[in-house]
Amino acid sequence: MKKNYNKHNPKESVIPNQTVIVKESLEPIQSLIKERILFLERIVQDYESSFHHMPDGSLGVIKHGNRYQYYWKQPNHASSDNLPKRTYIKNSEISLASSLAQKSYLKQAYSLAKKEIKLLYPLVDLDKAPLVSLYHSLPEFRQKLITPYAIPDNEFIDLWNNVSYHKHDMYDETLFITNRNERVRSKIEVNIANMLDKYNVPYKYEYPMSLVKGETIYPDFLCLNVRTRKEIIWEHFGMMDDIGYLRKNYAKLQSYQLHGYMLGKNLITTFETSKQPLDSRIIKATIETYLM
Repeated sequence: MKKNYNKHNPKESVIPNQTVIVKESLEPIQSLIKERILFLERIVQDYESSFHHMPDGSLGVIKHGNRYQYYWKQPNHASSDNLPKRTYIKNSEISLASSLAQKSYLKQAYSLAKKEIKLLYPLVDLDKAPLVSLYHSLPEFRQKLITPYAIPDNEFIDLWNNVSYHKHDMYDETLFITNRNERVRSKIEVNIANMLDKYNVPYKYEYPMSLVKGETIYPDFLCLNVRTRKEIIWEHFGMMDDIGYLRKNYAKLQSYQLHGYMLGKNLITTFETSKQPLDSRIIKATIETYLM
């Protein structure tokens, strides 16, 4: 007997566009900031450990045609008119010019690094999800009255999971049962569904979606990557040694790609033949790579 589902019009996404889907997390940004601070602190350390071992004074330069003449300005050996002593640097002493140039560069880099570190440190200590924290701080009666800019993962998952839909018609003699007591069409789909469930990846089996106006598709699994809140279609092609099946599903795969579903981005695929079933290790690796 066919299960009853609330009718649901096919569309491109489970959650309506007007519904808040923002995944608020400063953690990726803060991770990059921490890496940047470490890099800047190395510049500061380089300056503090090497600057005072570099030669006194600074580098001067005079251009003669296409050539440059370097000279060493030494303030500690000022002339009678109180101008720094200028000593021309020979080609054989170019390492001195390099040291003076590096000294000037390091001093400027040090100044920039100190300023940037001062700006970045407060960002590391910010709440990783300030808008979610604000939402949580509100009394429940206020939460029910507002439309938040961001919601926590558990509420978004509930929102996503609670969208009901009408599946393809099924016939009992061709059905297999998953751990969630869902009916699917093959043993390998049972394995995929159970593995998704094991990894706590939200999914919808044969969720009706619209590729183009008037055309409804029922992908094997529509999965939700909770970390990114991106929906990813998972199609399993189970009879790759059947030439008719192969041709039909090559056209299906091409149709996906023509409508913006690209492999490795929002579309993942697995394959098997009658003699080479899909290895469970591939299912596991696929989930860990694209859905975690």
